[in-house]
Amino acid sequence: MIALPYFLILLFLVAFLIDVRKAILVAVLIRPIIDCFYEANFAFAGLKPTEYLGILLPTFIFIKIVVSSNHGFIRAPLSILWVVYLFIQIFGVVLIMTVGNDVMLGANYFFRIFNGFIGYFLFQEFFRTKDEFRILLIVHIIAGIFPMGMSIYQNVLGGVIRSETTIGGLMRNIGFYHDAYTLRLYCFQTLAAVLLYWCYFMSGLRIIARSFLLIMSAIATITVYKLYSKAGYLILAEWFLVWNIAQKKIMRIGLISIFVVAAGFLMKGKMTETLDSVYSKEVGALQGKEKSNRLFQGRVGGWKVKLSEFSENSVFHQLLGDGSPHTGAHNDFLRALLGTGVIGLVFYLVLLGSIAFRTILNCWREQSPLNIMAVMLIGMWLIDAMGLVPGAYPGYQIFVWGFIGLALRGFVEPDESVTEKEMVMV
Repeated sequence: MIALPYFLILLFLVAFLIDVRKAILVAVLIRPIIDCFYEANFAFAGLKPTEYLGILLPTFIFIKIVVSSNHGFIRAPLSILWVVYLFIQIFGVVLIMTVGNDVMLGANYFFRIFNGFIGYFLFQEFFRTKDEFRILLIVHIIAGIFPMGMSIYQNVLGGVIRSETTIGGLMRNIGFYHDAYTLRLYCFQTLAAVLLYWCYFMSGLRIIARSFLLIMSAIATITVYKLYSKAGYLILAEWFLVWNIAQKKIMRIGLISIFVVAAGFLMKGKMTETLDSVYSKEVGALQGKEKSNRLFQGRVGGWKVKLSEFSENSVFHQLLGDGSPHTGAHNDFLRALLGTGVIGLVFYLVLLGSIAFRTILNCWREQSPLNIMAVMLIGMWLIDAMGLVPGAYPGYQIFVWGFIGLALRGFVEPDESVTEKEMVMV
């Protein structure tokens, strides 16, 4: 079993020697499996399989973009903001290595951030035609088979791999993954790929293919529900509303809402009881029955402690960071504040704000499925950033920034040169 992840990584390396685009597709395919091997006992030469993929993929893509005359970092929308953001993060890495006196931890944090930077350019540089985009979506859908199959085994067939107890005694079946977040990520990744493929390439699909897409999306949605995640439920609602509002499908919102309420009634209140359990602390706080420190599964209390520590730092560390990555801050804005200081946080907010503005503007001008998906993805990022640290998760960043970057850059025709397209966009 320990040889499996390294065989998959070797497959990625061989694919890279053949064709960079194929290597990226292989990386998308193997990541849901590689993420199962997160424990230290799977490490080789001090690095775990997840870390090898997190190092090799962005490094090789960076080299390819730099040396290739057909690719570059400066042609993409908002590219300058991303470059400046990377340099600010690198300064934080230097502080971790010097002030924090931990070179390996600094290197680990650098590659976490580097995956996000490369992720933004990844799809828009290598999958810009409709045919390439189609293949990219197919590979994402295939990649979802493993995590969705694992969910079926646990939630439908009653199999047991690994579970964890969450708020209200609810049991999450998380399979071989480190936590529920990883499985939830692949659920939304599968939903996004299915939705985009359905919209762009549904014509000509046979009934078997259409049924498969519907089944995959149903499994992904049910899995999110069974993970009992506050953020997961909010993201589902956000995706549903953005997708339909952008297409002016207000009637559909009403009809599906009625259907969900009716389903909850037919389930004899079980759905309502689940929501009550998941959001019990938040409801209790609003009613004055719970202390604010216990909100979001105790995260608020942890944030207050971190902010108190920040206030005691020197002015230098408050402005530029304290030499620690803070990937366990359970809030991405807090991670940015503590790790890169006020300056880093401000620029992080500028970057997110610019991306949000551009995605919404693009969607306002053209309500294409990819433009709408970009708005949905930035919304997902902002929701998760309140309770997680998506800026430190390589797979999450490649998924979100990859599709957003492609949406902002736009497609080109197979015979259209990059230079001509960029002139049109300007």
